[in-house]
Amino acid sequence: MFGYEPYKILGALLFTLLLLTMLRVGGNAMLIPEKLVENAYVPLSVTEDYSTDEGEGEEDDEGTAQNESEGKAAAKASREGAPQIAVLLAAADAGAGKKLAKKCAACHSFEQGGKNKIGPVLWNIVGAEKGKHEGFTYSEALVEKGGAWTYGDLDAFLSAPKAYVPGTKMLFPGFKKPQDRANLILYLHSLSDKPPPLP
Repeated sequence: MFGYEPYKILGALLFTLLLLTMLRVGGNAMLIPEKLVENAYVPLSVTEDYSTDEGEGEEDDEGTAQNESEGKAAAKASREGAPQIAVLLAAADAGAGKKLAKKCAACHSFEQGGKNKIGPVLWNIVGAEKGKHEGFTYSEALVEKGGAWTYGDLDAFLSAPKAYVPGTKMLFPGFKKPQDRANLILYLHSLSDKPPPLP
């Protein structure tokens, strides 16, 4: 009565479904996603014990201990090498430091009269008292550290914040390359009404 028309329509539908399935399976086989070597971003958290390793998300205790020891070693080397920061600052590039500061812009403002974010405004930070900035509540550890932000202290802090000030709220793991730190410190030096003289 209907002839072959319903079979043609059913055959066309089945052929279309088969073609779509083959394209999906073939596409997935050709486009195998690569696993990221490091996180594309570091999620922000307000917890003190957040691990800020730049590698794979969770890690075992051995990996955490290794990162802490590396951070402490970097902070110690930076403190002991205070004269080194003078040499690095002499060759530093404030423009490169400004580019590096973009990593900090999610948590800090750099403008004069800017507003505090998760972290304090960094205008006039060089030479400022540690743990004291109007309208910002610092961790007790940083307040207890005391003293002024010297070039050597900034270098040590930026190399490994949690190693230099255990208990700090700062989540950033630090800049491992000494010249990167010097570039950033020179940029911070430029963000001041009356910056202390360079060493």
